[in-house]
Amino acid sequence: MHLIPEFNLSSRARSSAARAAFIALSMSWSLQAQCVPGWGGLKHGAGWQALGFGVARGLNPTEPNGTLMTGGGFLGLAGQWPQRIAFCDGESFANPYGRPPLNSSVNAAGPAAPGEPGGIIAGFFYPSFAGVELPTVVRVESDGFHAIGDGPKGAVAYAARWHRPSGPPTRLYLGGRLHLVTPGGVGAVSWDGAFWQELPSPNLSWLPGGIYDLATFDDDGPGPRSEALYAGGSFGDNPGDPIRKIGRWDGKSWEAVGSPLIRFGTVDALAVYDDDGPGPHPESLYVGGYYRINGTTLSDPLMRLDEQQHWVRPGERLNSTVNAMAVFDADGPGPERESLFVGGLFTHAGQMPVHGIARWDGQQWHALGEPGAVGVTGFGQGTGVDALGVFDEDGPGPNPGGLYVGGLFYYAGTEYSWHVARWGCPQAPERRPCFPDCDNDGALTLADFGCFTTNHVFKTPYADCNADGHWDLADFQCFQTQYALGCP
Repeated sequence: MHLIPEFNLSSRARSSAARAAFIALSMSWSLQAQCVPGWGGLKHGAGWQALGFGVARGLNPTEPNGTLMTGGGFLGLAGQWPQRIAFCDGESFANPYGRPPLNSSVNAAGPAAPGEPGGIIAGFFYPSFAGVELPTVVRVESDGFHAIGDGPKGAVAYAARWHRPSGPPTRLYLGGRLHLVTPGGVGAVSWDGAFWQELPSPNLSWLPGGIYDLATFDDDGPGPRSEALYAGGSFGDNPGDPIRKIGRWDGKSWEAVGSPLIRFGTVDALAVYDDDGPGPHPESLYVGGYYRINGTTLSDPLMRLDEQQHWVRPGERLNSTVNAMAVFDADGPGPERESLFVGGLFTHAGQMPVHGIARWDGQQWHALGEPGAVGVTGFGQGTGVDALGVFDEDGPGPNPGGLYVGGLFYYAGTEYSWHVARWGCPQAPERRPCFPDCDNDGALTLADFGCFTTNHVFKTPYADCNADGHWDLADFQCFQTQYALGCP
């Protein structure tokens, strides 16, 4: 989604230093298999934390690889005011589809349906001032936002996932604290393309619990059991509850998962990852959160369900909460294998500093960033990662895409990027937008000078116009020159 013309840096290089940086970046791009993944800031960052990422298809014909949807509790994003939902082309954010019918937070985003154009967003939307209940989930199309049937209203959704429980149709499942007709709410509802349906609660003592994440997993691989929907959350606090914090839905009923049962606390994130890749072991279900087993010992914030259905710890222990997980191969054909990326409030994996995000390759933990500047930092107490999403900006092109990271932070490694950042191979230079259009509104105005000044005060990478590693008067002179040159 290019909202402004692309800027050809090769013909209008900002300085000799910038030209050298551009050449180096172009060379690294031509050798993408040897790329070294790293942090990249996103233009202007977000006004507050991002809580969910998802890829929509077919919203814009100029973006055949899809559009990254970003939802959260932010008021402003990318120097604009897209109100808790924004769309990203890999470099900058905007919302050309109008303001969605919501005034709270977006917790989950994803495709409209397998093979269908559009996307969905779900969250916690307060009733409007006119007293009209707003839908908990809406469909995003090229002409704006639309309700999905007579779906849940006045409720909160934390997770959304498409799953086929037993043959077609594939259903959309929402997890949270929801209700259609049942007073007090249920944990999950599903949409089959025509009707919404409540799933029975896994426990009689459901409330005040909720479902915080959903995943699809086949726990016996080639065995007789079919793939099922797994739900993690805060349910099952009473001693008599048969299902605690995580349950398996086979399309008809819930069953408990793992031994021993998780007790107390919450399961906030689920992911399916194969520790040994093409090796003999099947995929495993990973569970993240902050919980206890047997009611006494504080458990590891990240655990794996082994082939005997027991909970085991993968590698060194993370020292605090896990909020999000995503599987991603950051360097594509490079030497790194597909890994499980884990985000949360932790600062260490064992004795290794990781600061909010770490990579698990099936054998050991890895920090993201240079020594002395790893992970996300800068927000003070509460700094951490709340959402992870994978987006391949060039589709079948040479770049394997990026891991998009949202949360509460000011720095990702050494990159200054408020609350949203990207980890992966550097993107192709030709995707970079017109440089002097700082506020990314498609026009060069005095507002761009104010935008550049703000970036300069905060010493963002963008404001180092001449790429000399210093923020000084020369950057303003460089920006003025680029502004005079204009955009193609």
